[in-house]
Amino acid sequence: MKLLHLALALPLAVACSGSADPDQLTRDGVTALNSGKAEEAYTLLDKAVAAMEPTNPKYGQAAVNRCRALAHTDAAKAKDEFLALAGAHSSIIEERDYEMVADTLRSRKKYEEAIGVLAAGMERFSESPRLVALRDAMGKEAEASGDSAALDAIKGLGYVGD
Repeated sequence: MKLLHLALALPLAVACSGSADPDQLTRDGVTALNSGKAEEAYTLLDKAVAAMEPTNPKYGQAAVNRCRALAHTDAAKAKDEFLALAGAHSSIIEERDYEMVADTLRSRKKYEEAIGVLAAGMERFSESPRLVALRDAMGKEAEASGDSAALDAIKGLGYVGD
């Protein structure tokens, strides 16, 4: 009987201790991020990134989503960390990664940081329809909000308005 109790308690103890598997940490972090739990997401994704080598095919996903989670609490640091990531690992950072981080910052009304990420993405992927569409959406938001600094910066990326 004691053996049965031990067998039943072991999986529960492992579940309560948290996963050290970077793939599971990444999945849990993305789930937390999509559920509006940015701080929890950042913690999980930070652990995932720390447990992976950049050669891991899922490293990019974990690192980009960590920046997206950070965008909810520290926009400047999120921008800086993403741009450092993109500079150090350009082979794994894609057009959609720039779009996702910039759009997360935009959704938080952190236009200066969003424009910084968008500008870097547009420099690297100059013909990207996705980044152009995001630029135009941000330009319209800047016009509507009356944020002249953001509007000037967006115009510097080629936004012409309506």
